[in-house]
Amino acid sequence: GTPVDLYAQLRKMGSKINVSGRIQYCQSKLSTTGDISMTGDSEEELKFLRQRIAENPKSLIALQSEVFLLDRKYDKLVTNLGKPRSDVNFATVQPLIEEYNALTRAYPLEVLNQEDLRAYIYMRMGSIYTYVGENDADKVAKLRLGIQLLMQSLQTAPEALFRVEALETLAMLASRAGDNQKAMEARSEEHTSELQS
Repeated sequence: GTPVDLYAQLRKMGSKINVSGRIQYCQSKLSTTGDISMTGDSEEELKFLRQRIAENPKSLIALQSEVFLLDRKYDKLVTNLGKPRSDVNFATVQPLIEEYNALTRAYPLEVLNQEDLRAYIYMRMGSIYTYVGENDADKVAKLRLGIQLLMQSLQTAPEALFRVEALETLAMLASRAGDNQKAMEARSEEHTSELQS
C-alpha cells in the first residue's frame, strides 16, 4: 500500500503517531516536481509549513506545523551549541519555554487536546529544564518547574506515545532536584510503561 494507506491503517488501530503533515508535504512535492526533500531542512518545506499555518489559522494543521517548526528550532539550537548538556547555558534555551507556552495560549483547547499535542508541548517545555546547570542560581526551583510541566504532560495524556520519554526526563529532573522519591516513582512507571509497549 501507499504511505497514506499504511498511515490510515495505523490510525485505525489506535496509533497516535501523526505524520499527516509530512505526508501531505511529500504528496505536494511529488505532484509538482517528482522528487521529495526528506531532510526537513529545505527552505521549500519551511515555506510550505508557514503557508499551511497562514492558510489554516487556529487549526490542528497549523498547530502541528508550528510545533514541528519549534521542535526544529529547539533541536537545531541544541545541536549547534555542540556541547554536552551540562555545558549548555540554560539562558540560551530558556526562551524556547515561552515560545512553546505561547502555542498553548494561541490555540483553542479542543485543538490543543487533539493527538496529545498539549501534553507534548508540556513535555517539550519540561525537557528544556534538563539544561539547568549545577551552579545555576535557583537551580532547584527551576528543576521543580520542569517537574511540574512533565507531570502536567503525563496527567494530560497518560497513554501518550512519548510517556516513556516524559518519565525518563521527570526521573532525571527529580533526582537532580533531590527528590529521590519522585525520581524512583518515575523510574518505576517508566519501567512499567516499557514492559507494556
